[in-house]
Amino acid sequence: MRTSRLRNTKTGKKTVTEQKEAEGSMFKPNAIMFFANVATATSFIIIPLFAKDLGASDTLLGIIGSGFGLALLVSSYIFGWAADVTGRRVLLLVGLLSSAVMFSVQFLVPNETVLGITWSLAGFCSGIYPQALIAYGYELRKKVGKFVSYGSLGWGLGNLMAGILAIYWEVFLFAGLFFFLGFIVALRMPITDVKLNVPKFPKHVIKRNISIYIAFFMRHTGAYATWIIFPLFLTQLGANGLWIGILYAINSFGQFFIMRPLDRFRSTSLVIWGLSFSALTFALYFFAQNFWQTIPMQLVLALSWSLLYIGSLKFVAESGIERGTSVGLLNLTLSLSTVVGPLIGGVISQIWGYRYTMLFALAMVLVGLAFFTLYLRYSKNHTQESKNKNNEKL
Repeated sequence: MRTSRLRNTKTGKKTVTEQKEAEGSMFKPNAIMFFANVATATSFIIIPLFAKDLGASDTLLGIIGSGFGLALLVSSYIFGWAADVTGRRVLLLVGLLSSAVMFSVQFLVPNETVLGITWSLAGFCSGIYPQALIAYGYELRKKVGKFVSYGSLGWGLGNLMAGILAIYWEVFLFAGLFFFLGFIVALRMPITDVKLNVPKFPKHVIKRNISIYIAFFMRHTGAYATWIIFPLFLTQLGANGLWIGILYAINSFGQFFIMRPLDRFRSTSLVIWGLSFSALTFALYFFAQNFWQTIPMQLVLALSWSLLYIGSLKFVAESGIERGTSVGLLNLTLSLSTVVGPLIGGVISQIWGYRYTMLFALAMVLVGLAFFTLYLRYSKNHTQESKNKNNEKL
């Protein structure tokens, strides 16, 4: 019976027994991904409304969102590198527990200024664990689609719960509870720490993934300029709190089903199509006249993000063994966009109105798409020229 556990050496494929064991070993990482994203989504959808009720202007709302993004940026860089160098178990536990505490206390803040500080601290805590979790999950199965889809499922439930709970203290305590559930699961999860020799400034990792980092940043700068005011935009279109939660949930639940089969496709194709559908999404938002029209748009958004995110994760995870660092840098670009995007979105909406943030997002996506496709063409031509030169020497 021992032979049934061995890999088929001719095909390189896993046996049925190995596949079942891999599925079983993914239960706990999947659960943590789900719980953490329920917590994050529940808070994210309510923060703009909470800040407004505390007296924040659109510009200050952008600053509050940027503070979270800046803290997440710093955290993602530090702990992405640490996940490869010092090990992953401690980072996973500390990140989940500190997030449970910081998200739970948000409702206690007395004014919008203090909210900017506490929300930034929450951003730092929530940047400690993701790189360790994603790297660990990828190394168990060498796939990311199904694993990451549980994060989208968590976002869907979190969005619904934010709309159902509606009361601020209930929302933030609910978020803290789900982070704590993730911490409890992580305590019982066996993690073999990987310790690599990775420099603090990994130029070689940045160089080989620069195309995806820049395209990802351009798309998300435009996206977060929109997301910081999106609940307010939906309110302007006539949606109440429950419908806002439902609209966000349509996007997230759509991602759960779309992401799962995407591992079979090439990462570059997924990225290109993800950016293309992102451009379509923001163009459609600009022309929306009531919140009912945004229902099918949320499905287009789900498709665009699923393609782009899975494609980006595959791209960096397949590029080398420093997966914690590579994913950390991807999250860093995402975090940087959450710093820049909300500031721009707050200013645009303050001067011209919410709708024009969508035009800005559309322009940024098109620039990112153009850069990525041109860089791929350049890299392909450069590689071919190098091969030709080597052949001439031979």
